[in-house]
Amino acid sequence: TDGRKMSKSYGNTITLFADAKEITKKVMKIPTSSQGIEEPKDPKSCNVFSLYKKVAKKQDIEDLAKRYEAGGLSFGEAKQLLAEAIIEKFHPMKKIYDDILTNREKIDDILIQGEKKARAIARENLNEIKKIIGIAH
Repeated sequence: TDGRKMSKSYGNTITLFADAKEITKKVMKIPTSSQGIEEPKDPKSCNVFSLYKKVAKKQDIEDLAKRYEAGGLSFGEAKQLLAEAIIEKFHPMKKIYDDILTNREKIDDILIQGEKKARAIARENLNEIKKIIGIAH
């Protein structure tokens, strides 16, 4: 969020599966310049816009770029648009994530299925290796 290397220890990351309130709070803390609302702004040099480009729809990105360049856009509004775009983009995945975390049986099921698949692949690979080195039954 601050243009530095991402790190939990810097506190400059946005947890994508956080609730909407936490995402908005983090986004609103992103540093911006002290340009006035009416001043045109350069979207290419703005952290908020840079993040927005990663999560928003193409048309929304183009529209926001025009608003930056025209002036009249506050950084507070740009941050709010960013928060909304992040929430919209990751909401479907967050729903799945929350569902999995609250359903212990589903987690166990997924792990058991993964274990079975891994064992089958490992068994085939081990048999092939045994054949190659001449110790197959």
